[in-house]
Amino acid sequence: MLSPLVFSAGINAIVFGVTNNMNRVLSGHSPSFKRTGELPLSYHFLSGSSAGALQAILSGPSELVKTRMQLDGQGARGNSQAVYRSPVHCAREIHRQLGIRGLFRGTLATCWRDSPGFGCYFLTYEACCRGLVPRSGVFPTWVLLTAGGFAGMAAWLFTYPFDVVKSRLQAQSLNPAKIHYTGIVDCFHKSYQEGGAKVFTRGLSTTLARAFPVNA
Repeated sequence: MLSPLVFSAGINAIVFGVTNNMNRVLSGHSPSFKRTGELPLSYHFLSGSSAGALQAILSGPSELVKTRMQLDGQGARGNSQAVYRSPVHCAREIHRQLGIRGLFRGTLATCWRDSPGFGCYFLTYEACCRGLVPRSGVFPTWVLLTAGGFAGMAAWLFTYPFDVVKSRLQAQSLNPAKIHYTGIVDCFHKSYQEGGAKVFTRGLSTTLARAFPVNA
């Protein structure tokens, strides 16, 4: 339990730290910020995207361990008995079989998901805050909660297909001889061939319903 919490804390620190610093840097190059005190929404997207790309260094391995722990003992790899005793044991087994590189399986796909995902999140969050309480330096709690909920939904809406691909890449066998997907493009192609376009939206409605209260 401690390991996922540590990773989560590190990921959040990277996301908000990078976003705030990027906003600070971009504010010095924004004529509209000097006039109104507000960054253009496109700058919030850029800051969030940068943060999303950097935090993938941590979230990629963390997501890999989480995915494999969730599938462990469910027969997904032809074995009904649990293989991993803990997240740390799972990470050690991946490293033992595939080395350091194996711990970063799916990290590029995670970056493809999280870079635009966090960009959408912070853009939507800022747009909602401005739309609900325009030209105000103080936002009521209900505005922050509503903006966070809609921001979470927007992030998942635009990046869900990448999450499907990421999960499939990370869930496949650790045995190189049993690899089904050789990369992101191959996974997109084979997934579409096997299940059509609907495979990339399966479970999206549930994810969106969950995203609002989780991010509010």
